[in-house]
Amino acid sequence: MSTSLNFINIGIQELIILFMFIIPIVIIIVISVFHVVSNQNISRQNRLLWLVLIVLAPLIGSLIYWLVGKNRYIEKNK
Repeated sequence: MSTSLNFINIGIQELIILFMFIIPIVIIIVISVFHVVSNQNISRQNRLLWLVLIVLAPLIGSLIYWLVGKNRYIEKNK
């Protein structure tokens, strides 16, 4: 009995890394893109700039959006 998945050649260590780090990062990026696209408080030009930032630097762009961008547009409309 092998401790790896032979058909995709992934071991236990790789699976742990996949589930602990990569999948949550992908989820954060997908949620960020969805939020930017669906947020009506952001102008088209700013929406495009946020999408470009998230696509070019996915993790950094998503984190910057959630830390800076999202709050800026919410406070502006109150």
